[in-house]
Parts: sequence; C-alpha cells; structure tokens
Amino acid sequence: GWISSFWMGVAILGIIAGTFILIHGLTNFTANKIGISDLFSLQLWNFKTFIAWGLLGAFILLPPLLTSNNFLQNRLGKWWKPIQQFSYLVFIFGGIHIYLNKSDPVILVELVTWAILWILAYKKVILWPMKKTSEHCQ
Repeated sequence: GWISSFWMGVAILGIIAGTFILIHGLTNFTANKIGISDLFSLQLWNFKTFIAWGLLGAFILLPPLLTSNNFLQNRLGKWWKPIQQFSYLVFIFGGIHIYLNKSDPVILVELVTWAILWILAYKKVILWPMKKTSEHCQ
C-alpha cells in the first residue's frame, strides 16, 4: 500500500542523505590531506571545533547506514530499530558541527533548517502524503 511505499521512500532518502554526509567528510579529509592515522589524533577530537562534532556524527551514522537493508533488518530483529534511531543523534551533532563552522555566512539559516528537519524526522511528520494509486497502475 501507500504507507509501505512512503516508508520505502523515507529509507531511500535516509540512505542518500547518509551517503552525502560521508562524501562531504571524505572530500574534506582529502582536500585537507587528513589520513586515517590522523583519526587517532587528540587535536582532531577537540570538541571545541566543528571537525570533532562532524566526525562523531559520521561515526554514529555508520551503523544505521550499514544496517539499512532487509538482510540485516531480519538478522538484527528487535535490535534493528534502536540502531536506526542512532541517526537522530546525527541531527544534533550535525547542528553543532554547522554552528561551530563560523566561516559559513548563512549559518543561522542552516541551523534553523537543520532544527526543523530534525523535529520533523523525530516526530515522523508526513509533509506530503502519498496518493493511493489505482490497482491497475501498480
């Protein structure tokens, strides 16, 4: 039905968003010549900087992103949903990451947009309900 189609769309959108977040991090690491060994540097994990909050969000994003498939959903059983709910923390850490990156001239717009999206995701608000299609179109 339309509800399962809607949730499939939400799942796909989450996977796409998670992938873009990881691409964002990887491109910035590459551009700044930060290697894997640098991930263990205490300087990189200084939570007074935006980099540490972005890294924390990226690491927390990995389990929900990697388990967003039917195979692992079935294998994890009752543990699948709590793992997926880690993604809500990414919104919080992402907001802090954006706020601390003061080089961005439209920081307030980004933060307000981020906060609204987080609230909508947390409350599971459906902005555009899917229209039920007729049986012969499926």
